[in-house]
Amino acid sequence: MNDGHTNDGGTNGTAGAGDEIERWAAYMKAHPDEWKREHTAFIDAQFDKSAAFIKRLALEPGGKAKIMAAYGIKNVKGYPTLLC
Repeated sequence: MNDGHTNDGGTNGTAGAGDEIERWAAYMKAHPDEWKREHTAFIDAQFDKSAAFIKRLALEPGGKAKIMAAYGIKNVKGYPTLLC
């Protein structure tokens, strides 16, 4: 559970970010063939979750307007797969 603190006692922000970056770099060096597959799966999952959220939001009352506001969309026809 994230209570707003990092493992090193810092709070949200950059207090523990350096440690996490060092751990990830060490992992990449130790597992040169595995990290890319894991990282790609993680990034792909982020895109999938974003797309699923946008789909669900579009079905809600006022959802398309919220999407347009969030992305600054002014030309609805320019985003046929997103808003139609």
